[in-house]
Amino acid sequence: MECFSSFVAARVIMESILDFIYSFMFFSNARLRTKFK
Repeated sequence: MECFSSFVAARVIMESILDFIYSFMFFSNARLRTKFK
């Protein structure tokens, strides 16, 4: 059970990190588009 809970926690952390990276990339892309427009 310990391994399963730690695995779930790792998955949640990874997904939150990926969400943060995607939102950061989208935000920087939008800023670049508005800057070069």
